[in-house]
Amino acid sequence: MTQLRFRLLSGAIAMIALLLAGAPAAGAYTVQGTEDCPSSRLCRWPESGFQGRMQVVPSSSTVINVSGTYSSLYVNRSGAVRLHSGSNGTGSAVCIRPGRAVSSLSGWRASPGSITLLSSGC
Repeated sequence: MTQLRFRLLSGAIAMIALLLAGAPAAGAYTVQGTEDCPSSRLCRWPESGFQGRMQVVPSSSTVINVSGTYSSLYVNRSGAVRLHSGSNGTGSAVCIRPGRAVSSLSGWRASPGSITLLSSGC
């Protein structure tokens, strides 16, 4: 009975070690297509799935009025971003947390009127 417990315990430890060895380190995960987005920046793409020409959103001001449409974005910064339906931070809004990559904005609005760069989370 003791040998059986030892074998089961050894097998469980080996399985856990195998799973941990194959797991990526925290913060090492990158969504394909987002790796070119500079750190501390917000990047957007005209097509879903991070396709098309990436645009780095300027971070010189807190509220940025947006022109053109885009369908995916990556918040590669320590602060969240808020997408607004109107210009100058007005209208309905959705907040996207730091580190999030959104491959399709089709469920909300593909061409927000403005973006607010927050200094912390949502």
